Amino acid sequence: MSDYSVFTKYEPKLWTPDSQGIYSLPRTHGLDVKYKLHNPNDEINDGRSDLEKVLLEYRINDESVDLFTITDLFDSTYQFEHKFAGNIIGDVAERISRVITQYFIETLFGSIKPEGVTQDDAPKKKDYIVANNEEYVLKIKRFPNLILLKKTGEGKYGYENIKELDSFFDYTLFRQREIIVMESKTGKINVDPEKLVDNLFNPLRELYPGANFSYVLFASTYSIFHRQFYEKRRQICEIPLRIHKRLQDEDVNTLFFDFDESRYDFAKIKNHLITQYRAINKMGVYIDGRTFVSENDIIVFDGGETPHIRLRRDKNNSSWNEMSLTHKKRRKKKK
Repeated sequence: MSDYSVFTKYEPKLWTPDSQGIYSLPRTHGLDVKYKLHNPNDEINDGRSDLEKVLLEYRINDESVDLFTITDLFDSTYQFEHKFAGNIIGDVAERISRVITQYFIETLFGSIKPEGVTQDDAPKKKDYIVANNEEYVLKIKRFPNLILLKKTGEGKYGYENIKELDSFFDYTLFRQREIIVMESKTGKINVDPEKLVDNLFNPLRELYPGANFSYVLFASTYSIFHRQFYEKRRQICEIPLRIHKRLQDEDVNTLFFDFDESRYDFAKIKNHLITQYRAINKMGVYIDGRTFVSENDIIVFDGGETPHIRLRRDKNNSSWNEMSLTHKKRRKKKK
């Protein structure tokens, strides 16, 4: 284990204001991030096949990522209905956490890119074994999520699932192997520090001897920070502190990143994806967006840049006809 961590300035720090020791975070990832909702008719989807059209775009420092496409809707293991709200929001949160972590690593280390299961050409088939020894197996459950199995003689094939990983980053820095495990929590941080050691980092040490390990946890601002001290001290709460102290004893770096998205944002994204799924499948939809009504036009927006539907009144017989949807091209600025 190296004596110096490249993540030092991002880890919790102990300091003593007013003669009382507290732990606070000097900074988080520091990236400028925002999301944007789209429907299939938006300009971003010009020239794309139907399945490649993006419904949720994520921008990191002005770089665009397709966070959710129509293909993702159809490949999902859950249904896009309100009763599966937790699954939808959890999936979106994992995707956001994953792209931020990868961008963060690449930004921090310059030209160094994560390897292994995060690469575009990584094997995406189910049950692909990433690493194994006589006691443990690390494999892709459903790309890019992984599971860690332990040989117990119980369960299917004598192995039992002891830990699920939201994402896994593997890279080399100055000839030293670095491994980051990322998790995201949209609700309470229900992470047991002892189980993190026993069911995650101890097995990973056997699978990757000599590597440095880091743990990145994404959660809401007030699951990480004390509300009353947030603006002044960015003091971390009890559970994150317990995680940090326990992993620190094991020489594991701990980073806590809070979501820029609020509960309202996640609900808005969830409703948008449900609406798009139902609209694409020609099911009835409830539109949560803007509506413009005039004597001759009714225009309904669903969160995308272009309308969901546009009706125009026929002046001859007063009937309403659906109009084809187009968007205005962005005008190029003159140099």
